[in-house]
Amino acid sequence: MTREQIIAGFKRYVPNEFADFCTDLLVQYKVDLRVKRPRNTKSGDYRPPVQGRKKHQVTVNSDLNPYYFLLVYIHEMAHVKTWEDYGRKAEPHGQEWRQIFKEMSKPVLNSGLLPKDLQIALQRFFEKTPATFLADSNLTKVLRQYDKNAALLTVDEIPMGGEFKLNNGLHLIKESRLRTWYMCKEVTTGRQFRVKGNAEVQQFDKQQ
Repeated sequence: MTREQIIAGFKRYVPNEFADFCTDLLVQYKVDLRVKRPRNTKSGDYRPPVQGRKKHQVTVNSDLNPYYFLLVYIHEMAHVKTWEDYGRKAEPHGQEWRQIFKEMSKPVLNSGLLPKDLQIALQRFFEKTPATFLADSNLTKVLRQYDKNAALLTVDEIPMGGEFKLNNGLHLIKESRLRTWYMCKEVTTGRQFRVKGNAEVQQFDKQQ
């Protein structure tokens, strides 16, 4: 595959202005990149070249908006460099990975090409660099604005006592807050569930 073909492939998933940057990382570290169908449990993952695997393998979900795809891709590529620099000596989301992720993201952060709200949210995110974007409710809220399904709400936005549905169809009532989580009751059974505040949901219209 030529460089031009790789760039064209990235333009399907990331903002066009960052396709060259993504291609540079892929070529530099010789990664087997796979774009996967949507997965509820993760947005991407990394597997090192062990157990017969000849290359680093990175996967990213196909349904992410362009900015989210870009950030998940850099997140996973930071695992690649961490493995190359430290091997098994470094924890998956330890200090070494956090520093590499932050450094690897600088060309994007310093490009002047990000939307202002996302630029500010990312600068705050990298002050601590948690293991997952979901740990930063402000960043996930900003990223969600660039989704095609931005009309969805998060649990944070549902009023207390309001009803909503998860993407698995579960019909819940929001009852009380537990830091960044909420205790919710299933309407039909009364069972209690803990739901993350930044989880995307559909508000339930009782009139339907």
